[in-house]
Amino acid sequence: MRKNIELVQMLRGLAALLVCLFHMKGLLPDDKLGARLFGNGSIGVPLFFMISGFIMYHTTWQKQKPDWAYIIQFAKKRLVRVVPLYYLCTVIAISIFEQWPFYLFEHPERLLAGVLFMPSFHIMLGPSYGLPPLAVGWSLNYEMYFYLLLTLAMLLPAARWYALGSFILVCVFLVPLLQFGYLNSSMAASYRFSTNYFNLMSNPVMLFFLAGILAGAGYEKIPLKVSTKLANILLGIALTVFFLHFARVGMNISGYSASLISCGFLLIACLVRDKAGPVRIPEFLLFTGDVSYSMYLIHPLVLSGIPVLAGIAGLPIRGQGWLYFLFILVLILIVSHFSYRYIEQALGKWLMNFQLRSRVTGQAPD
Repeated sequence: MRKNIELVQMLRGLAALLVCLFHMKGLLPDDKLGARLFGNGSIGVPLFFMISGFIMYHTTWQKQKPDWAYIIQFAKKRLVRVVPLYYLCTVIAISIFEQWPFYLFEHPERLLAGVLFMPSFHIMLGPSYGLPPLAVGWSLNYEMYFYLLLTLAMLLPAARWYALGSFILVCVFLVPLLQFGYLNSSMAASYRFSTNYFNLMSNPVMLFFLAGILAGAGYEKIPLKVSTKLANILLGIALTVFFLHFARVGMNISGYSASLISCGFLLIACLVRDKAGPVRIPEFLLFTGDVSYSMYLIHPLVLSGIPVLAGIAGLPIRGQGWLYFLFILVLILIVSHFSYRYIEQALGKWLMNFQLRSRVTGQAPD
C-alpha cells in the first residue's frame, strides 16, 4: 500500500491554498474583485475534511484486528501531528493581538476550550460555535472529534467502519429528526441542543469525513481499471465542476450538498486517475500538499503579523495591492516550509522517538 497518493496530496495543497486566498481577498485593491475571485475559498475546509476521511481509511483499513498497542500508537501519532504546531500558533496569535489579559483573566474558559479542541459555544453560529484564539482552529475541533471516533471504533475491529459511519449518520440525521422534527440544510445552522457539544456532533460537516471514508473504501476494494484517456477526461470534468462551484456558477443546489457533490466528485476523479496509471504532478503542487497543515495554521499569523511587525519597526506599509498580495502569499509559503520541516517533521519525529525511548527504558517522560 502506498502511503501517499500524489493526486490526493495535490488536493490537500489546493484546499490549503483556497483557504489562504479566501482570507487574503481583502488585500486586493478592489474588494469586489477579491470577493469575486476568492469569495468561495472556504470550500477548501470541507475538502480538507473529506481528504482526512479518505486518508484515515487508506492508512488503517488493512489493520483488520488492531491491538491496544496499535490503537494507542495511532492516537499518539494524531496528537503529535496536530497539537504542537497548533498550540504554538495559538500562543503567537494571542501575542500578536495582545489578548493575553482577555484569555487569561476575562474569558479563560475560551482559551481552555481552544486547547482542548472544543467549541467555546459563546455564540451558536455553526460550524465553529465560537472561534478559538487562532480562528482557523475551529476546524480542528471536528478533526479531533473524528479521530476520537475512529480510535474508539477500532475497539470493534470487525465492524469499525460500519459502526463509525452509522454513528455519524445517527447524529447528523436521526437524532435531530427525532428531537426537533427537521434537518438543517446549512453547516452554519444550530439545533441548539441543551448539551452544547451535540451541536458539533450533529453538524453536517461530519458527512464530509464519511464521504472520504466511502471514497477510500471504493478505492481500496473496487477493482477498477480505466484507460488513462478516460480517467483524464473524468478528472477534467471534475475540476471544471469544482471550480464552477467555487466561482458560484451553476449547480443551483442549496446548503452543503453542492460542496459535498463537487468535493466528492473531484476526490473520486483523482482516485480513478491514480488507478489508471502514473501521473506527473508539478513539484510546486506536491510541495503545497506537504506543507498544507502548516499553511492552514500559519497564514492568518502572517496576514496579521506583518503589519504589526512593520509598525514596531516604523516601516511604512500599504496593506493592499497586487504586489503586497503576492508578497504575503510567497511569505506564507516560505514560513510554511520551515514550519513543516522543523516543527511538523523534526519536532514530531523527536516526540515520537522520545515516547518510544521512554517506553523501552521504562521511564516516564519528564
